[in-house]
Amino acid sequence: MRTARILILWAVGGLIIGFLIWYLPPKLRPQYTAQTFIRILPGIENGSAVALIKDQSTLESLVDRDEVQKTDWFKHFGKTKDDRMGGAVANLEKRFRAGAVADSDLVAVRMTCRDGKDAAVLTNEMVDVFLKNQQAAKKKQISAELGFIQTRQLSVQRDLDLSEQECDTVRRRYGYADLEQHSYPDPVISRLIDMQKQADSCALEKSDVQFILEDTNTQAQPSSAEKAEFTPNAEIKELRAKLRMLQNRFAGLQAMREEAEKRHNELNLAKAQYAQRAAIRDERRRTLDSIKARVEELKILYDNPEACGLQVIGEAAAPREADIRPWQGVIPPAVLAGVIAGIVQILMTRKKPTVAVPATAKQ
Repeated sequence: MRTARILILWAVGGLIIGFLIWYLPPKLRPQYTAQTFIRILPGIENGSAVALIKDQSTLESLVDRDEVQKTDWFKHFGKTKDDRMGGAVANLEKRFRAGAVADSDLVAVRMTCRDGKDAAVLTNEMVDVFLKNQQAAKKKQISAELGFIQTRQLSVQRDLDLSEQECDTVRRRYGYADLEQHSYPDPVISRLIDMQKQADSCALEKSDVQFILEDTNTQAQPSSAEKAEFTPNAEIKELRAKLRMLQNRFAGLQAMREEAEKRHNELNLAKAQYAQRAAIRDERRRTLDSIKARVEELKILYDNPEACGLQVIGEAAAPREADIRPWQGVIPPAVLAGVIAGIVQILMTRKKPTVAVPATAKQ
């Protein structure tokens, strides 16, 4: 019974002490915690964002803000601004917290102090200063990249203009206004094909007339006695005249075909030279188009406040109730400590057993 009574007394004492530890601080010295969240957009790690929020430079930027310096929290760190700055930063290192929310893309930002309104002001100002710092850093990065890529754009544009001039030089050299590749045949090639067809047709017709003329001459051949007085008839004369005409026409067609073939060879050479320069021109044109697209993308990103990869969920509200520690973390440990103290007391006050002394020993 004694052991049970001691354990119960210590357990009840631990319960009372744990209750007082849990209940009294929020009443005697209340603390208020304001909280808000920042969403981390894809491409940014939560851990890196948390580290940047708690960085020394971020804390110093926070206490340098006018709204923060108007709070009672800031004013109680000293009489001068310099004294207050140092104490405020040290207090922020202890009381300001930022941490990633498990299984989400959110980072929780919290500030605890004795005034709920000050806690909300500090939390909101911290989010604002952090976002503006990151936005400024991102704009600086975008500006640097934009400057570099615009310099690259000018260089590529000069190279493209040079390529266009080289293509124009080839066109002027060979006298062709258009040397691009088309689905329809070139007029020079069409003329060469047409000249070849006309020459072939004229050659066949000339061969036919020559055959008819030879056959007609054979049939109208006079005897040896009549040869001296032989006069070709009108048909033979007509065939001979037609043959001479076809021969002249064939010679003209051959000359035109040779000229067309020469032009065709020049065209092939011009197109080969032009194609080399056009390939370089087209590659530079594609590069320039991609650079222009990137420039426009960077300009849009520069004006986008979320380009830094952060998004504010909402402003922190001033808490109405003081912070209360979970009773599970205070009362059960206090009761357990009381039970342990009771066990220690029982062990220390435990009576030692009396040892009987033999009669011979007394003598």
